[in-house]
Amino acid sequence: MDVISVTRRDDQLTRVIEVPAARVPQIRAALWAARTSAQGKSVTQRAAERPRVQAKVEPGPLCVATMCPATVTLTNTGDVAGTGRVDVLVDGASIGTHPYRLDPGQRVTVTDTFANRLYTDNSAPGSRTTVLVQTRVVPD
Repeated sequence: MDVISVTRRDDQLTRVIEVPAARVPQIRAALWAARTSAQGKSVTQRAAERPRVQAKVEPGPLCVATMCPATVTLTNTGDVAGTGRVDVLVDGASIGTHPYRLDPGQRVTVTDTFANRLYTDNSAPGSRTTVLVQTRVVPD
């Protein structure tokens, strides 16, 4: 383990932390970026900046077709851009995977379709069923 010393701008606090040697260049680069930032943000403020990608499943109308839509809206409410993928699942089975890159405040909508069980299960006419549409957001 290597040791890095962090001193606050007003020289009132020195914190020594041990980090794995492989992370030292990344941490030094982040510290340098914080020190040289025109915005004058502290290391703590810069470390807190992150993407916050939220997924919302849009409720669809009653589906009476053989294929039904599953619409998901992704929104980045964070301070920085975010990348990753969103998995769309129906009753636990994946029906689609979509990569995303969202800037702060940006919103994107994806739609997948899935087979209506009432048509694939040879259900009686007039039958009703419920499906669970879920999302899984996986950041890079």
